[in-house]
Amino acid sequence: MSEALLATKVEIIAGIYDMWTREVRKNRNGGTAKIKMSKSVLHIEKPSQYKEFMAAHKDDFVVVDFSAGWCPDCVRLDPVYHTFPTKYPDIHFLHCDVDKLRDLDDVDSVRKIPTLRFWKKGVKVDELIEPTGAKVEEYITKHKD
Repeated sequence: MSEALLATKVEIIAGIYDMWTREVRKNRNGGTAKIKMSKSVLHIEKPSQYKEFMAAHKDDFVVVDFSAGWCPDCVRLDPVYHTFPTKYPDIHFLHCDVDKLRDLDDVDSVRKIPTLRFWKKGVKVDELIEPTGAKVEEYITKHKD
């Protein structure tokens, strides 16, 4: 087994473990996650939240995942995507469910999911359509400096 494949498998397992532990904490706290994660993916709930966040972080590097819970490729990418905030604490990672955020202008331009968009200093610098976890990490390292 190649080192790259092994590293990808480890990332997937770590992501699944992270999601599982969040669910356990959520259930132990009466259904709401009261334990604050130090660095995690921000799940956008409404268009105004997205717009406010992007405006407040216009000088930062932001990665936005546009996906849906029913999409097999999105579900496959999700555990790996959730490992990135820990690995890259200086980058903001957002998740936008395209079904819940249909009124968001950026969702209108998404043609396939998952689509990841990379924003740096308020400008979209790149986009990945239906990526693998390794490809996302390649783009992160490409644009982070």
